[in-house]
Amino acid sequence: MDTGTGTDRWGLLPGVISAIVVLSVYVVSFDFPGHYGGLYLDMATALLDHGPGYVRSIDGYTVDGVPFAYPPVGLVLLAGGLWLQVDVATLYWVLPSVFYLLSVPALYKLVTEITGSTRVATLASVLILTSPEVYRPLVVATGVTRGPGFVFSLVGILIGIRLFEAGNPRQIVLGGVLFGLTVMSHPVYATFYSISYLLLWAVYSRSIRGFALGSGVVGVGLVVALPWLGTVVSNHGVEIFLRTSRVRGGIGPDLVGFAISYFYNPNVPVIALSQGVGILGLMWLAVRRRLFLVLWFLSIGVLVGNPRFLHVITGISAAWFIVNGLVPSLERHADLTEWLRRLPLQSGERVDRLVPVLVVTLVATYSVLGGVGFLVAENNVEKISNDDRTAMEWVGENTPVGATVLVVGDGAEWLPWFTNRTVLVTPMGSEWKGPSAFRRQSELRSQLLQCTGVACVESVTEQLTTTPDYVYVQEDHRSVAESLQNSSKYSVVHRRGGIFVFEVHAE
Repeated sequence: MDTGTGTDRWGLLPGVISAIVVLSVYVVSFDFPGHYGGLYLDMATALLDHGPGYVRSIDGYTVDGVPFAYPPVGLVLLAGGLWLQVDVATLYWVLPSVFYLLSVPALYKLVTEITGSTRVATLASVLILTSPEVYRPLVVATGVTRGPGFVFSLVGILIGIRLFEAGNPRQIVLGGVLFGLTVMSHPVYATFYSISYLLLWAVYSRSIRGFALGSGVVGVGLVVALPWLGTVVSNHGVEIFLRTSRVRGGIGPDLVGFAISYFYNPNVPVIALSQGVGILGLMWLAVRRRLFLVLWFLSIGVLVGNPRFLHVITGISAAWFIVNGLVPSLERHADLTEWLRRLPLQSGERVDRLVPVLVVTLVATYSVLGGVGFLVAENNVEKISNDDRTAMEWVGENTPVGATVLVVGDGAEWLPWFTNRTVLVTPMGSEWKGPSAFRRQSELRSQLLQCTGVACVESVTEQLTTTPDYVYVQEDHRSVAESLQNSSKYSVVHRRGGIFVFEVHAE
């Protein structure tokens, strides 16, 4: 069995290279940072203009706006960039990328601590950071909030292992500060952090002293997060956290649905190795009575049910199985060894090194190509183009203040930022209003994305409490634009490439 416990200064390099490849393909493939980012910019602007605690809601995202209750770490970083007059696109290219790259050493150290092997840590970093479920929310615009949460939670769990194993109270402050920062970064990552700590106590301590140490971490974390928590509670009441927790998962989600979402994603062109091989690795570890990863997978799956965290865990188990299970088995295979010895190598010792190098290289290459393939496939990441930005700026300059807009396409969440107008359908931010509001907005958005003509668009508008003044149709929905042009109710007031802006006339 390979331990690889020695110092390996090159151990981080494959993970860093893989992350750079993913980031490079992402930047080349998109005109503008993908996924949702407009709401964060409006919140960051509110912080700059009014300071924390003085803004209760953000207008423009549905007619009622959305509560301003988002954790502040990413918003503060954005506000700092806006204050320095950094271009919006640059902010969203750079900030998520920085935290995505910082997750490489965080993962490497954590996996080394769990497995005792730097070689496992090296391969795990590649498998995890090229898994679409993991990197997708980190590299896009939403990575400005999720990225810090991911890095803080990984380092915090590493500190937790050392805390409960050694029982060293000096780790309480660092673990608590990291917990507080995670709480103030993103609520889902704070849940991941909390459940992981409970498991660490159960596996490594199971004592009153250990429980006291863990409670100390929670206490310090709450003190760190108290200014933000107090502000949100004073503005919206404690029930706002209960509402959003029901949207984001909660205890005991649909296990059948969780299993389907974990193993099947129709938008991913290849299966990530952290899925199938990771499950095989968990079974391999269970047979050997190494149960921490198995219990971690089950607890996160049952209590959180978010595939991105499960891919972190199975990425570790896959790498552990490949390095310490599969490779030794192949090295013992007589036919393979004999074939390798026929190659023009200088010594027999080179043969022993060639098997793990070949296996790990093939595995890492497959993982990187699979991850990159997801990025370049169509419709996998919500996006807007440079033409969208220009068209939205036109809307902001040429429509009445207070105008409402229905967007057919992925750009709905960006429109309020670029136009200072109200978008009628967007789920972004509605999770803070509760499950019913979030579900309604998500369903309306899904209906719009599937529209092919005017009848479908009007079916959506009939479900709204406010009739839109304008309909904005993105380039990927040309059939909708063509259908609206044939209706007397809609007239084209602006066109930019394949993007149409229609004014809605009263019948």
